[in-house]
Amino acid sequence: MKKKLFGFICLIFCFNAYSLSPEKEYDYLLKDLENCGTTAYKTTFDSKSCTSKGKISFTQGALKSTNLYTDIAVMGNGCFKVLDNKGNEFYTRYGELKITKDSKLAILCNNATYYLDLSPLPQIYVLDTIKITRDGTVTCQIFNDSSSKTVDIGKIILYNITEENIISYDGYLIKTKKTPSKATDSFLIQGFLEWSNVPLEAVLIRMLFVIDQLDESKIKQKENKKFLIKKLMDIEYRKYLLFGPFPSPEWNYYDLTPLEPFAAFLKRDYE
Repeated sequence: MKKKLFGFICLIFCFNAYSLSPEKEYDYLLKDLENCGTTAYKTTFDSKSCTSKGKISFTQGALKSTNLYTDIAVMGNGCFKVLDNKGNEFYTRYGELKITKDSKLAILCNNATYYLDLSPLPQIYVLDTIKITRDGTVTCQIFNDSSSKTVDIGKIILYNITEENIISYDGYLIKTKKTPSKATDSFLIQGFLEWSNVPLEAVLIRMLFVIDQLDESKIKQKENKKFLIKKLMDIEYRKYLLFGPFPSPEWNYYDLTPLEPFAAFLKRDYE
């Protein structure tokens, strides 16, 4: 049954003409594979055509409860703004917020810190009183003797990102040509994170099809790469790879860190 299904899916792929060159599409598919475990990463795989067209799909990823006051997930198509040390603006859905030494809420990615467009937390605050509402309002409480006071930190505004406005996207941060419009159909959920929306099995099957169209001058160690992709398509093998011969009762299918060295080998120019 599995073989018949695999053959049928491959047949569908054969009828889909490339909107990108095979080399470029393969690179986009590889980027999806590399980021399938990245929080809130958005795939370029188009489920209708079963190809990657290099365009970001903002379909909703699954949510996981973390119960952390500094974790947020975006529901809908919105992204929130972050700033680098030079004040350059980026947009993201990466919701693992951290509190910096100067008491600012930020995200840490690409070996750098990107700050949310909010005021610093007060010098004395209680971590478990940080509240982020659906509309993005951020508050916390400070206590003086027997009294307490709610302090307004600011508001996390969500913006609509359109394909034609995107300059670059590295898996975490989106750089836009101009400031996007505010989102009206999106909201935040505190204490949750959004997983990537990469359809892993479909991406692997498409990679296998595309790699077959490339000759050795376009992709190194072609047969070894095909063998590895076929192995990664085996769900039992992937379970063994991620969890070992005696998996924990609480399997974390989203912890795909063990796949990283395999994804590195699948680069086109890997020697």
